[in-house]
Amino acid sequence: MRRLVFFLILAVALSSSKAQGYDAMYKDMQKSLVSINGSQVIGYGFFVEKNLVVASYTEVSAYTYATISFLQHEKTYTVNGYVAADPENDLVLLEVVCDSGAALKFSADTALAGMKILFVDPEPSAISKIMESTVEAVKDYGLKKVIKAKGGVLLQNAGMPALNQRGEVLGMSIKSPMNEMDINYAAPEAAIRKLILQKSTLKKLEMLKPTFDHIGNQNQAAGTEKNQEVVELLDQGNARLGQKDYKAAVDKFSQALRISPNDADAYVFRGQAKYLQMEYKDAIADFNKAIDIQPDYAEAFDLRGIAKAELGDKAGACEDWQKSFELGFNPAFKLLKEFCDVEKMK
Repeated sequence: MRRLVFFLILAVALSSSKAQGYDAMYKDMQKSLVSINGSQVIGYGFFVEKNLVVASYTEVSAYTYATISFLQHEKTYTVNGYVAADPENDLVLLEVVCDSGAALKFSADTALAGMKILFVDPEPSAISKIMESTVEAVKDYGLKKVIKAKGGVLLQNAGMPALNQRGEVLGMSIKSPMNEMDINYAAPEAAIRKLILQKSTLKKLEMLKPTFDHIGNQNQAAGTEKNQEVVELLDQGNARLGQKDYKAAVDKFSQALRISPNDADAYVFRGQAKYLQMEYKDAIADFNKAIDIQPDYAEAFDLRGIAKAELGDKAGACEDWQKSFELGFNPAFKLLKEFCDVEKMK
């Protein structure tokens, strides 16, 4: 009996010691971890270089303006924009106006099945800020690899570092695609390193997503000329866009196109939904169809340019924005002025 009590006491002591060690690790990272803020907290990230924060593309791309603040601190710092983006791996590299951030060290080892991995949970309600899990697999999805880890609670936020037991970065937490209660996912450190190497000229956050307002208004204006069932499907699809249910939006726009195969608006709206699912080539194909049907569709050129820019086709993007502006879509000029050599294009 005494022997059993001794081992129970030892187990509790070891568990307490580990928890204290994790608390100290979290405290050491206070100048590295940040919240990303709009009118409220919109995501999280961490410093990888001076003035550079890596964060979740999905969370940041919904906003055109943001600030950062260190966790549990109220002072905010401006986000100038982004210098690299990798939607496939849900990563974006933000340039911030802050000289006091401390870059986290990357692990020299990559994540492997069976090894321990630590996730940071920034939620105020979290019992422990550092959660221990075990790498179940490193899954390959073609253009990307994802770390799948089992153990602990399901994280509600993306953008925090996934660490080895020395506190070195193994990856960045991303939203769970499966919503399993004890499974969390991370983009591997190799993808973050690659993103840092790809950093280029500063771009405004608004370049991470197209805007819908003008096209939405056009759809309402054109609605009286359409089949009523098509109008209703387009409205339902746009409502799904507003709810960020992009797959359902694609389904609604596809239904509209089955009724009215030459509806340029439906192609543009579906292209937007595909763009927001990071299916850039498919989005461009829909914008192409809209332009074939309606060659003066200025907004279609504008959105096609944004999709081309995501694929690295700057020349093609600039040509599309210029055409959009020439057709009377004034917002395209902001993109031309910001990212293209307007003088050479005259």
